[in-house]
Amino acid sequence: MRKSVKIAVWVLGVLVALVLPAMLTTTWFIRRPFPKVRGRETVAGLTAEVEIYRDDDGVPHIWATTSEDLYFAQGYVHAQDRFWQMEFWRRIGAGRLSEILGDSAVGQDRYLRTMGFARVAEQEYELLPPDLKGLLDAYSRGVNSYILNRKPGKLGLEFALLKLTGADIQIDPWTGTNSLTWGKIMALDLGYN
Repeated sequence: MRKSVKIAVWVLGVLVALVLPAMLTTTWFIRRPFPKVRGRETVAGLTAEVEIYRDDDGVPHIWATTSEDLYFAQGYVHAQDRFWQMEFWRRIGAGRLSEILGDSAVGQDRYLRTMGFARVAEQEYELLPPDLKGLLDAYSRGVNSYILNRKPGKLGLEFALLKLTGADIQIDPWTGTNSLTWGKIMALDLGYN
């Protein structure tokens, strides 16, 4: 075998030995938080069977017997698909970004706490009619059913990356007030244009 072919084979072997484990580790790290979207799951908190079908674009379609089960399933699916966004915006609304981003977010937290979105949401929640409160609570139970038994790194790649920076991430249970606060922050964000 010619010397140049031997060198090429050796270089290829080294590349495979270095690149393949890196690719597998990266794939595992990125795909690990992906939710289970096929098959059946038994989830406590539902009153009847719920069917969730995801179309070719990954959009969930939910069939449920009761409104409470529908909202529960919607919360579960939201948490599966976008919990990082939910948690990030919940922290924005409560003025708690610095808990995960550090001192650089204290000024923004101060501003948001002064605006009082979370306080207003708490007051509004208490004034809601029981049927609307019940739907918000059903949605929250669905979110919590998905998030509370998982470590943050299993809820989204962003949590795993933050953990690498040394952030100590604590996930609180989702509440109806969190949903109302989230809506206020989205309205503020969309109102800037």
